[in-house]
Amino acid sequence: MEIQFALLVSWVVCALLMALLAKHRGRSAVGWTFASLALSPLAALPLLLMMKNMNSEENIPANLMRCPHCSELISRDAPKCKFCGALAANQAVEF
Repeated sequence: MEIQFALLVSWVVCALLMALLAKHRGRSAVGWTFASLALSPLAALPLLLMMKNMNSEENIPANLMRCPHCSELISRDAPKCKFCGALAANQAVEF
């Protein structure tokens, strides 16, 4: 009975770790949690690692850029970030 409980706990912990990895790669944490619970965290890991990283810089459209302060996507023409309110990197600061 104790071995079964330990296996169940380790299975769930591994599924939650898969959720963190999926979120870090720009994927659905909830979806990957359920997928790894249903399949196996050891089977879901190679699948996730083979998929393209959605958070990589190559996926950003040409008219957008990352805010240097909060890393959210903003328009290249925006004077300041709509998420954190910081001045965009392309704006000159006047004193």
